[in-house]
Amino acid sequence: MKKVLALVSVLLVAIVGAAAYLLLGPSGLLQETAASSSSASSASSASQGSAASSETSSSPGQLSKRKAPETVADLLETIHYEVSQNPDTVGWLSVPDTDIENSVVQSHDNHYYLRRTERREEDIYGCYFADYECSFGSRDELSANTVIYGHSDLKDNPDGPRFSQLFKFADESFARRHPTFSFSTVYEPMNWEIFAVFYADTSFAYNQARLSEEELEVLIAEARRKSIYQYDTEVSGTDKIITLSTCTVKYGSRNDQRFVVMAKLLPADAQLAKEAALSANPNPEQPAFMGGEAAAQKTESAA
Repeated sequence: MKKVLALVSVLLVAIVGAAAYLLLGPSGLLQETAASSSSASSASSASQGSAASSETSSSPGQLSKRKAPETVADLLETIHYEVSQNPDTVGWLSVPDTDIENSVVQSHDNHYYLRRTERREEDIYGCYFADYECSFGSRDELSANTVIYGHSDLKDNPDGPRFSQLFKFADESFARRHPTFSFSTVYEPMNWEIFAVFYADTSFAYNQARLSEEELEVLIAEARRKSIYQYDTEVSGTDKIITLSTCTVKYGSRNDQRFVVMAKLLPADAQLAKEAALSANPNPEQPAFMGGEAAAQKTESAA
């Protein structure tokens, strides 16, 4: 009896196996599973949009490098995607003809992102992060001075990682060809026109976000005096400005030197200039190196 039952079991297994082969073909179950998995993966990728597909792997200091969004819709989609990956995301920074094409994040202080990427992973070059005092939203909700920090390689190398790329503006021909850049929030795209490029030490409190109209006027005037170029760009205390800041070693290996690019927010319908009207400043105000504390207290080793 046991032999009969064993024989029946073997026959049943053979019949089921043959039916599966006829229905699904060789390795049919594996093929079906793979197809289902692929379909689910495709649906997930499609739901993330083109912003996700633009992510690429990269070396330290150039993590999560992205392609420049080509349309306003792409830009807003990209920022939404970045927010989905990190809720600390406040916008997207794009400087033409540089590798600065990435999200900007903000924490409750200016220390958390010093050595973390926009994905909160540890990295010596960190990411682009906004001063914790800055406000974000529509253009009307922005702080008087939107301050964004980023590390350099401490070689003033314009081809280096992260904000090392800002040193391209130390070349007058590059500065002339690049009068504007963009920093946009999830609410709207925003273009900014440069009015000062300068070296400073941390005794110059250029990184104050919340300023009155009068205080902003003073800041703008001092930035212009320090600027290595004299820009023919009208800017006043009623404007919104943006400050991009990184460390420099132009005047030696001190930790209180900064290289700064400042720009003003343009109207939404402004025509972007193709070239900057500028000339070399014959006598820019040089850093004092007085060991000032005003900016250093906020950024410590932010570079």
